[in-house]
Amino acid sequence: MRLKYFAAMLAVFGACSHKPMYETFRESSGQFAAEVPSNWHRDGQDNLERKPAATMTWIAEVTAESSGSQVGAMMHVNRFERQNVSMSFKKSTLDISDAMFGPGPLPAGAPKKISTFTISGFPARRYNRDFEVVSGGGMHRTIGPIAMRIEDIVIQTPSAYYALEYRATTALYDKHYPAFKRLADTFQLTIRK
Repeated sequence: MRLKYFAAMLAVFGACSHKPMYETFRESSGQFAAEVPSNWHRDGQDNLERKPAATMTWIAEVTAESSGSQVGAMMHVNRFERQNVSMSFKKSTLDISDAMFGPGPLPAGAPKKISTFTISGFPARRYNRDFEVVSGGGMHRTIGPIAMRIEDIVIQTPSAYYALEYRATTALYDKHYPAFKRLADTFQLTIRK
């Protein structure tokens, strides 16, 4: 059964690994529009209405998979509520973003270099970093450590953070980065200020 699943995943992701074909994607609840690869596999929520967090994912390639975790090259558009959230959600998810947009010092683990700009009239921050991931463990075969690179663009609105994220193995990073650049260059929040 696992072999059939793996073969099906390779067929899907093999088709997605070709040169991207772009389309304008309009999020169904009306929060954003952007150009994304139409021939990449889309995963995650159908829209960004889920609270306190929602994620839409476009997957270019998967190089390793273990216990439900996929490693390869993928882009995410995330939405994180900023108001009326639990203290644990604030601490685990919002604190670093709050610090990037606020006057205080950045907490441990925050990126070293952060660029400041705007998207759709909202303040935005961009950073990247390298890290390693180990996938699996327990009953599943351990894979890794795998060298990864991530680039995030975080947009602050009064009610939420929108995070555009590109993560890939270092071997795949440059190959699929143009799709993330196109997402970032065409991303428009369609919410009101």
